[in-house]
Amino acid sequence: MADNNKYSLENLVEDSLEAFKGMKIFHPFLGGQEETVDMTEKIAKFPRSYSMCSCTMDYRICTIGFIYNEKYYVTPFTHKAIKALKKAGFKERNFAVPLVYTEYPDDKELKEKWLELKAKAHIANDSGFVKACSIYSKKKGLTPIREEVLSRCLEMPYRHVTGYGRFHRCYSPIIRADIFELEDVEKLGIYAQRNNVTVFVNTTGHTYVVKGTAIIPELEAAGFKFVELSEDKIPFSDIGMEIYDEEMKAKWNSLEEF
Repeated sequence: MADNNKYSLENLVEDSLEAFKGMKIFHPFLGGQEETVDMTEKIAKFPRSYSMCSCTMDYRICTIGFIYNEKYYVTPFTHKAIKALKKAGFKERNFAVPLVYTEYPDDKELKEKWLELKAKAHIANDSGFVKACSIYSKKKGLTPIREEVLSRCLEMPYRHVTGYGRFHRCYSPIIRADIFELEDVEKLGIYAQRNNVTVFVNTTGHTYVVKGTAIIPELEAAGFKFVELSEDKIPFSDIGMEIYDEEMKAKWNSLEEF
């Protein structure tokens, strides 16, 4: 893989999928609906242009669509992708972008490639985010929580996790954007507790949730501070809540109380 400084438009094309006419896209959150792609009009109207689209305005789940050599390509957001497009003279425009959020190609091989591209992009984005968070955490005098402690916690993924019970909740990490902002410094090293569930933001910027409150002395010894958070910021703290996502549900249910 080319490094960020040498990442070219050709490299970006390799890290993209062509949204060809007739491609079928599956929408998991829309009852399994399918959509057939036809970007013919966009290709003619927006040559050498790109557009970004995200359901939540979170860059980590953002998709870039760009038009090059009379073809429409899609790629998961990375900073190096935007840099390559701008360097090649592409202009940012506003047009429809497919494969946003949880959407994926209906074709098995294309789906596998798209998921691989998303995983690779997430690693690239997260590395810069973690580096920035770690620098500011050190300035704040925070100590990273030990790995053996983190292994007993659930790391919140960068996508939404939905829970249901008395209330319908949609949970996200406390620090969401992969572009670290100065306003996020105050969120590093915080923790909150509700109904025997504790949530905290580690020095890496990642949000963790744990059953129980016995972890609190460990957090405070590392310099973490208690804050008041709204109920929707403390995942799975509603009594009797169930988690929609089967993978996350299994992970949460497998954890023992700390």
